[in-house]
Amino acid sequence: MSHETAYGELLRTLLLPGLQEPAAFEVKETRAETSVSLLFTVHPDDRGRVIGRHGSGLGALRSLLDFAARQRGDRLSLLLAED
Repeated sequence: MSHETAYGELLRTLLLPGLQEPAAFEVKETRAETSVSLLFTVHPDDRGRVIGRHGSGLGALRSLLDFAARQRGDRLSLLLAED
């Protein structure tokens, strides 16, 4: 497993319990000053679970991670990688 920041660890903690294929989860972070971008990948069978109905699941993840980032003075962008 690669080195993860607190944001990557938080994303892992939130997602893994709901995934059918947790071994396929990967997260990559790009940081520039106070801007943080997380690009994560899940198994194709888990994409629907993560995205949720009308994007509600992904939206909730973005809200939680954005809240955590703002507490540290960061701005966070969360992206689900395409297949």
